[in-house]
Amino acid sequence: MHVSYLDFGIGTVSVPVGSTTVDLPVKGAPGCPVTARVPWTTPAKPGHYCLQVLLDWSDDAEPANNLGQSNTDVKPLNSPRATFRFPLRNDGPRERTMQLRVDTYEIPPPLPCDDRPDDRPDDRDQLRRRHDPDAYPVPEGWSIELTPREAHLPAGEMTEVTVEVTAVEGFRGRQTFNVHAFEADNVLGGVTLTVEGTG
Repeated sequence: MHVSYLDFGIGTVSVPVGSTTVDLPVKGAPGCPVTARVPWTTPAKPGHYCLQVLLDWSDDAEPANNLGQSNTDVKPLNSPRATFRFPLRNDGPRERTMQLRVDTYEIPPPLPCDDRPDDRPDDRDQLRRRHDPDAYPVPEGWSIELTPREAHLPAGEMTEVTVEVTAVEGFRGRQTFNVHAFEADNVLGGVTLTVEGTG
C-alpha cells in the first residue's frame, strides 16, 4: 500500500508519504479486515492536502481501480461569504484552454429496490438524468464568482483560481459546490468545496 498527497487543486503533482505491507486473508476468513498505518506529518505550508491511498499487489486482476482519495476543502461562512483558492494546472502534453463550471451534485441516496430501473433504454436515461450534474445548479439566492472562469495554459503551467461563495441570508447547515475544469466537453478534474453556516 502506497500513501501520497496532492496539494488542493486540479492537475496537481503527487508527493509520496510512505508505503507499508499487510497480510490480508481471503474474504470472510479470520484476521479480516486488516488495518494498515502510515505515519504522516502535515507539511508546514498552510492549505488543504488531498490524501491518496493506492493498493498494490502482484496478482490483482484489475490494478486500475485501486486508488482512493479525498479532495475536499471546508470553510465557515464569514458574514455570509467564504473564499477558496486552489491551483489549476495543465498536466497534459500540450497547451489547453480550460473552462470552469460549478454544480452542487452529491451522490443521491439509493432508490428502494422496487423502484430501481431495469436495463431498458428509458431506465438508463432515467439513471443518467438522476446523476447529471446539470440537474444540480447553484441554489437560488446563492452567488458563486470564479476568477478566472477560463484559463489558457501551456503544458505544465499553473494559475490560481479564486472562488467567492456568498450564501443566502441566515443560512444554516452545509452546502457543497463542485468546480470542474473542462476542455470542450472533456472533464479534466475537479475539486469539492463545502461551506458551513450557523445563521
